[in-house]
Amino acid sequence: MALSPEPETQPEPSLPPKTVLLPHGKGGLQQYFKEFIMIFLAITLGFFVENLREDMAEKNLEREYMQEIVENLKYDTTRYRANFEVNEFLLTGLDSLKMELKNARDGSPDANRLYYFAFKYRWLYSVALFNTSAMTELKHSGSIRLIKNKKLVANLADYYERKLKAMDIYRPSEANLQALEAERISLFSTMEIDDYLKALRASELKPGATGFDMHSFLTRPKMHLQKSSIESFERYYATLSNYEIRLMDYQFFLNENKNAAIDLMNEITQEYHFE
Repeated sequence: MALSPEPETQPEPSLPPKTVLLPHGKGGLQQYFKEFIMIFLAITLGFFVENLREDMAEKNLEREYMQEIVENLKYDTTRYRANFEVNEFLLTGLDSLKMELKNARDGSPDANRLYYFAFKYRWLYSVALFNTSAMTELKHSGSIRLIKNKKLVANLADYYERKLKAMDIYRPSEANLQALEAERISLFSTMEIDDYLKALRASELKPGATGFDMHSFLTRPKMHLQKSSIESFERYYATLSNYEIRLMDYQFFLNENKNAAIDLMNEITQEYHFE
């Protein structure tokens, strides 16, 4: 059986090589250069616009934080003034109580006056509470880096991290208050003012209101002290003096920090041109 011849393989036609058409002459090169410049400018402008947008957003955020801090400082100055006035009233009353203790030590105790001053000024001193929310958020968010005025940054740190903490350190301690209360309890009997305590529960009288005035105490029958020794009067006097010294230290920082808050508020207002 004869084999049929294999068909001949036809060679594939070769394709001509691809050619890149380059512009001929000076005009074509200029066209490519112009396109390159346009693309470059478009990208550069895009980066510039994005950076400008971020910069404006950061400046707005910075102003918002500063505006909120100014509002916090306004609150602080109000609290400083209010607490300072209440504590000055308390210090005046404590001075009157100390004078009566001196008279008692010298042999002329007036129990009714002692009861009046000891219970009228028995309440705790007024503690200032501050709004530090804006500064806390500014620090924790890392946005404090937005403030370019480094002197302002230093003044913010001085106020919030040093002055407020110092004031808290120098205020009367819990030990001062406990010692003062212990001396009051040992010297005075609440049985002598039982009618006042009943009225307090019934009508919620406050010290200084009707029913708790000097005249009503001085016109009562003679009141009795639980102790009347010279040592007991001197010990109560010394305890009052220790408490008063700490309270005057606290008053000093209240006044100093009030002025610092006003100065800081003015500095921020001028820096950011707030009205």
